[in-house]
Amino acid sequence: MGKPATKYGWGVARCENGPLMTTLIIDGLNRDVLKRRSIVTLKWENDPEKRLGLAVPFDCPLDTLRAEAEKAVRALAKELESATIQGP
Repeated sequence: MGKPATKYGWGVARCENGPLMTTLIIDGLNRDVLKRRSIVTLKWENDPEKRLGLAVPFDCPLDTLRAEAEKAVRALAKELESATIQGP
């Protein structure tokens, strides 16, 4: 997806029919030892108040964290493609 903008961020790439895609920066990694899960926290480079937390493998080492975060983001995007929204 292009060269990283930062050590743990994704580069900026143009969408097929739209504006530039955003850059997400890995902001943290939390491990829940009791539940044996890890959550990576991502923030938008252009809007640091916007954040996203996604599950990654519990034993994920830091050198593979970026790849695991990319997998988690892509899985979420795929899931959201067919999501429906229910309202009041």
